[in-house]
Amino acid sequence: MKKVKISIIREGSALLKNGLAISENQTCSFQYYQSVDDFIENYRVPPKILFLFQTKTKRVDETTLTKVKHNIGVAGKLVLVDELACYTHFSNFRTYLNGYVSRNFFYDYCLTIIKLLLAGEYVLSPETSFEIAENFVRLSGLALNGKIPLISEQEKMVLHYVIEGYTNAEIGSELKMPACRVGVCIDRLCKKAMVSDRPALIRWVTLHAYELFNWKLIDKQRCIGVSSA
Repeated sequence: MKKVKISIIREGSALLKNGLAISENQTCSFQYYQSVDDFIENYRVPPKILFLFQTKTKRVDETTLTKVKHNIGVAGKLVLVDELACYTHFSNFRTYLNGYVSRNFFYDYCLTIIKLLLAGEYVLSPETSFEIAENFVRLSGLALNGKIPLISEQEKMVLHYVIEGYTNAEIGSELKMPACRVGVCIDRLCKKAMVSDRPALIRWVTLHAYELFNWKLIDKQRCIGVSSA
């Protein structure tokens, strides 16, 4: 079976900071380029699908779009992915689903678009983009690896203070929210972790610190109620 050639232009996008974790399979092969100029200078065969990411500070102008379209030809499909719009969609879904959104959101998002394009469906108006992503999030696994529930930014902030031993009133004062709302947030966290109280919640957090707070590990020495065993 002949593989479909897909190209991805990073253009400094934070979404692709560590590379999009798409591996080759039986139907697709992927090439990555750092910029539009890099793509134009180095591609050998026009791709079937070209992903072009634009950021808040680096927008894709009409001249660049025309240049790219000319190089991929009439048979190729260009998918312009707006980083800011992606983050907005992600935030909306996370709020709507109470934090349960896959951390592979952008990877899944791109794969879903690829599947639609290969099926011959037209992509992407902003409305279509939102619908595709929303449907995919609803249908995909809504927790990391099916084991660890993902949490909202507000819940992360509350957890940090819980780990440091703050009371509900103190957390509320720090985050400018009522203590009763903090209590509701902690109850929600306990349900997600399937534990019954604060000490058990803290122990659960230290076990899954990397997955929950992927930008850093929590210092276990500062945690309260955690066994040294």
